[in-house]
Amino acid sequence: METICWTVGEEYDDKALVRLGAVLRSLNYEQIDAWQVLGGSQDIRHWKLAGPDGHITIETETYLGLTIEGPMHAVEQLRQRYAQLP
Repeated sequence: METICWTVGEEYDDKALVRLGAVLRSLNYEQIDAWQVLGGSQDIRHWKLAGPDGHITIETETYLGLTIEGPMHAVEQLRQRYAQLP
């Protein structure tokens, strides 16, 4: 199964994170793991979720942004739903 990574926005964009949360809930994703690490200037927040199209990983990382990685179909579906939000 091919995986892809989508950069949703900047790591500090709380509005994007809230919008993404709404999309994830609408698609019945559930959190199965989470952790956070702060090292020097790097701040990483990591979530693993399970949903109807498999497992996805969401991360916010300093300088890299808010990203989603997972099966191509799942990530593309999230991207489409996200784009449809007002």
